[in-house]
Amino acid sequence: MAGTWIRLAHVALSSTGDTIDSGTFTAKKNLRVKAYTKGANTELQFRFNSDSGSNYASRRSGDGGSDSTFTSQTQSKVNATGGASTTETYMTADITNISDKEKLVISHQVASEATGAGTAPRRSEGVTKWANTSAQITSIQIINNASGDFAAGSYITVFGASADVVTDEKTTLTNVPTNTRYEETDTRKIYRRAIPSSPQATKTFTFGSSQVPAGSNVSLTIADSGTKMYLASNSSSDSQAGYQYTLSTAYDVSTASYASKSFNSWGSADIRGMKVKNNGQYFYRMSDQTGNKTVRRFTASTAYDISTLGSGQSYTYDGVQTGGKDVELSDDGTKMYGLADNRTIYQYTLSTAWDVTSASSASKSFSCNSQDTAGRSFMITNSGTKLRFLGQANKKIYTYTLSTAWDISTASYDGAGSDISCSFTNNPYGLGGKDDGTWFAVAETDSPYEVQQFDKDPVWKERGTA
Repeated sequence: MAGTWIRLAHVALSSTGDTIDSGTFTAKKNLRVKAYTKGANTELQFRFNSDSGSNYASRRSGDGGSDSTFTSQTQSKVNATGGASTTETYMTADITNISDKEKLVISHQVASEATGAGTAPRRSEGVTKWANTSAQITSIQIINNASGDFAAGSYITVFGASADVVTDEKTTLTNVPTNTRYEETDTRKIYRRAIPSSPQATKTFTFGSSQVPAGSNVSLTIADSGTKMYLASNSSSDSQAGYQYTLSTAYDVSTASYASKSFNSWGSADIRGMKVKNNGQYFYRMSDQTGNKTVRRFTASTAYDISTLGSGQSYTYDGVQTGGKDVELSDDGTKMYGLADNRTIYQYTLSTAWDVTSASSASKSFSCNSQDTAGRSFMITNSGTKLRFLGQANKKIYTYTLSTAWDISTASYDGAGSDISCSFTNNPYGLGGKDDGTWFAVAETDSPYEVQQFDKDPVWKERGTA
């Protein structure tokens, strides 16, 4: 597309006068002029490069009437009125400014002859040519062709089209990322915006085996507005402890550090999944232990502090679902969900919010088996309208839409285009994220024992100046 318009000159009268001179400006092949004059008995015309010779020809229509022609003039003749009653005039004009061609002008004027809404303004449409073929326009003069004077505050502004060319695809630039769009703003800064098909891994945190034992199934959750992260072990070597980390920058896993806080009295073996709910008051986990298939809730005496968890309460899900990998709750705590071994998510009703002992089957479920045969974790985001399911077999996060918020039976797959690839992780297991679905983190169970962060929405980044 064409370049941007650049202001080349602006001059306003500080006292009355008959000429407003733009002064010398840099020549451009296309010019645009805005002029405003006030003062009784004035008539707005223009000249170029102070040429007062008979080198102008104009055609003008006033108030929609028939054309009048003016040849061999010393200035333009495109005024909206005869000048005698004019109190203020505004003009716009576009000009071709090629050195060896006659300069062509299209102009419009509106003029007021009386104040108030009882009198309509006057108008003119005009065209002018300046018969110069040896130079470009580098100054413009607004001329009063009547007996009065332009009042102080009357002005001329000149714009020129920049010669640079801006296209949607800057293929001539070096190091252009794929799927990148370039646009130019009115500040003439060029920005690039990557358009990935799905969220991309941007940052990592390596937890190694300093807290979470090597080889354990690592559950993950993010809480407290992205400033706290929890990793939970599935290894008997540390009694399946859960560990708390501090993110010094919210939702940036690369800033994580161990908070020296943990908890391992879950009351069950083979414990999996973790969610922190109700402003950090409750921690939920799911036991897959034979003979103890339960969802367990623990209360923190200090919000979000895993080391202050007390004894828990439980609900036995055996008989509703087979095996348990992860647990989720609705925002109001009246619905609970469990991920079973068969990649099906089952819904439960809590007659008392947040209290798992009040749970009962809602007789609702949804299977993710068509997408992946090794479901490991899930979360429900976007105020109950999106399901995110982590499959280890294909190493992907799958997205589903719930047509009725928090009703798992209304879920439907969004399609392969919504999949988020975790192919660079080694056995992804734990999934955490933001409720708006723009940020996710995945924990892997094997070396190099990392949490990887995914940002969905690309960011505009400054590329340079046009």
